[in-house]
Amino acid sequence: IADQVIKKYSRTIVLSTDGKNEFGFGTVVNPFNSELRYEVNSPESGLMKVDLIDGNGKIVITNYRQLLAGINSLSIYNTSSLARGMYIVRISFGENTIYKKVLKE
Repeated sequence: IADQVIKKYSRTIVLSTDGKNEFGFGTVVNPFNSELRYEVNSPESGLMKVDLIDGNGKIVITNYRQLLAGINSLSIYNTSSLARGMYIVRISFGENTIYKKVLKE
């Protein structure tokens, strides 16, 4: 039968320029208002600590989140009461610490 189309699917593989999956930020919704949404890429599963730090260096929110290997979509909720301005998201995971500047509107 000439009209039949045969489809074959292969498994999905992750491509990386350096051959390894590094810990780091993915997409970060910036600026934010009542919720700060962000992604973290992790090579392994484990517990991470998230601090939101204001412009004076004061930690205003601390969360602990369970990461899975791969891309993790996460949020910091109830941020509407925070003052407008620049903040830093600091994430600690094992020996790694990453930082991202964000703007609260």
